Amino acid sequence: MATLDVSTADLTTLSNTMKESGNAVGGQIDPVRKNLWGMGTHNGQRESGKNYPKQGEDANAALERVAFWLTHWSTAVKATGSALGQSAVAYGNTDAVNAKKVNELS
Repeated sequence: MATLDVSTADLTTLSNTMKESGNAVGGQIDPVRKNLWGMGTHNGQRESGKNYPKQGEDANAALERVAFWLTHWSTAVKATGSALGQSAVAYGNTDAVNAKKVNELS
């Protein structure tokens, strides 16, 4: 009969990698939000797209949706990484408790 083994070290590595990935994605949110179409000004006027206000609004709406998506993606990946980290701790604790019980029986 095959046994199931969970590598807590590998699970911890995956957890850390996912949290780093979530932080990297999260680091792109502000650059998107701070660089909307026509955000630069020249004497209070838009530098680009001044003759195309509807298209500029559409572009800004799309960029806002990208920022929204990045926010949720970052949050979800970091939460998953945290849950995996907690699982690694739980598996490690369970293994330690079971090992102690086995040792007490011998």
